[in-house]
Amino acid sequence: MVRHNYFKATNRGLIMDSTILTIIFAILLIPGLIGVILPGIPGVPYMMIVTLAFGLIDHFTRLHGIEFAVLAGITTITLVIDYFSGVLSAKFVGASNHSIVVGSIALFIGSVAFPPLGGVIALVLIVFLIELRRKHRAQHALKVATGTAIGFVAGTIINFLLAILFFVLFLIFSFN
Repeated sequence: MVRHNYFKATNRGLIMDSTILTIIFAILLIPGLIGVILPGIPGVPYMMIVTLAFGLIDHFTRLHGIEFAVLAGITTITLVIDYFSGVLSAKFVGASNHSIVVGSIALFIGSVAFPPLGGVIALVLIVFLIELRRKHRAQHALKVATGTAIGFVAGTIINFLLAILFFVLFLIFSFN
């Protein structure tokens, strides 16, 4: 019977076999993929924190500065998309600046108070109500609210694809 030692002794102490460590951390990244789909849950930032923990535990032998920079860049892009997709789409379909500002505040408060869907619902509902009050036309308010929701969904889809890219790059970087 062959016995595999999953730890090796170095001058830095015991280090876990890199393949096992990579698999463990790849599994830990999966909740981040799910978090991208659920509004209000920071999926890719969670994935970045897990990746930084991987680097610390692995003593940065697998992931180096450029790899972290690429993954941090993906994280930054997803944060921008996450925040601005609904807001920019609202502006694109004719929302007033007042609707956008109050809708952004509602997005934040709703995300904190009623996760995971509270932020999205609050954003769409507030934009609808402000535009209805402002223009006194339900058709315009519905158009703006629908555009806001579509933008938010489109942003979520783009972020999910970026999260998959993050996951795949993590695997490629850590196995090379």
